[in-house]
Amino acid sequence: MYVLILAGGSGTRLWPLSRQNNPKQHHAVLGNYTLLQETYQRARKKFSAEDIFISANIHQKDMLLTQLPEIKESQLILEPTKKNTAAAIRYAANVLSRRNSQAILVTLNADQYIKNNEQFFATLDAAKCAVETYPDHTVLIGINPTYPETGYGYIEVAGEKTKCKCLSVYAVKRFVEKPDLETAKTYLAKRNFLWNPAIFMWRIDTLLDLFVQHLPQHAMQLQKLDDTQTEEEKTACFNILESISIDYGILEKEKNLLVIPGSFGWADIGHWRSVADVAESLPHVFTQTSPAIHKDSSGNFIHTTSGKLVATIGVHDMILIETEDAILVCPRNRAQEVKDVVAQLKKKGMYAYI
Repeated sequence: MYVLILAGGSGTRLWPLSRQNNPKQHHAVLGNYTLLQETYQRARKKFSAEDIFISANIHQKDMLLTQLPEIKESQLILEPTKKNTAAAIRYAANVLSRRNSQAILVTLNADQYIKNNEQFFATLDAAKCAVETYPDHTVLIGINPTYPETGYGYIEVAGEKTKCKCLSVYAVKRFVEKPDLETAKTYLAKRNFLWNPAIFMWRIDTLLDLFVQHLPQHAMQLQKLDDTQTEEEKTACFNILESISIDYGILEKEKNLLVIPGSFGWADIGHWRSVADVAESLPHVFTQTSPAIHKDSSGNFIHTTSGKLVATIGVHDMILIETEDAILVCPRNRAQEVKDVVAQLKKKGMYAYI
């Protein structure tokens, strides 16, 4: 069984801390270790070092080797250019299939927070059992939603299929990517929808077949690649590909899906609201980064790097992030929209800030 840690994201929703050349997974947002280091250390509690691989952009190579000195260069599966998660996972599957095409592969995002490792590993064991029982299926882990999040995919659960390691395994009725707010509210009310935390498990040969069915261009182009190609040849191959996520490209189209609800204290550290939620649950780990005075204020999350005093009066449920060259202020419930600020910066040509 192989672990693939996806660490190639740009983290635009954690701007202004996360930048193009120093994305969020390389920051110690919660505690003393970076998000990538936390994810890797968690995986090492369950898996041997030689079975853990990192998928990222080639420009991140030096940062990866610095942060993860235990990792060998052969365990870095580096894309020449970003083409979203479908290309990243298919390229990795291509590399790993040469080691063992019938091995099981689990994907983990580098920016996930997990509170209870024992429960997490128990859920992975159940998922592995489900893949072994149904080798032509994709097994997903689902999380019970706590609010109508529009930035996550949702999994609609059908009837129970079986039990694995004492956990229920359900058939998936459908997989829906990032709904609008009103749709997310209906999903929350129905109680048979789970968040998709992007923890996927397949047999590698099954995964390769899914690309032939649903993303044949990815299958054809990336099958050509091995260690003998130059970076220029790899780049030319990637440039042909559509930029699409595994969620849109494969999972929304696939019928053979199973899901196991997980209860291990999961959070996607994908935007400042989730950072605030986790930080406030870990007061022993996270401390205020600057002196502050608050009057008639509550529910605010403040993170600064300058050490300046921050004072608030009559301010509620806001986020304030300050770095050396930028300040972000937004309501907690609009943290997903920070990526739109980055898009505007690009449009205005203000590349020094991204």
